Amino acid sequence: MQLQMMNSQFSKMNSFDFLVVGSGFAGSITAMCLKQKGYSVSIIEKETILKYARKIQPDGIISIGSDLAMHTVNFISNQLGLIGNSLQ
Repeated sequence: MQLQMMNSQFSKMNSFDFLVVGSGFAGSITAMCLKQKGYSVSIIEKETILKYARKIQPDGIISIGSDLAMHTVNFISNQLGLIGNSLQ
């Protein structure tokens, strides 16, 4: 499955198999393991997702299937005043 996401300048589309949010320990290890298995991977920080969300002005944001993604969704929904998953 190919995911598409704008790069940090929002000037061109990139295509990759997995988008990893956060370049901390867990994100870096996840990206490395996926690359070793032959997948194309892009790492993005939550602040970059926030910039993109501000540009496209979504009505809401949700996370499905990942407890870790809930923190990013909560960050973006709080910053933009959107409906989103709660951490509670």
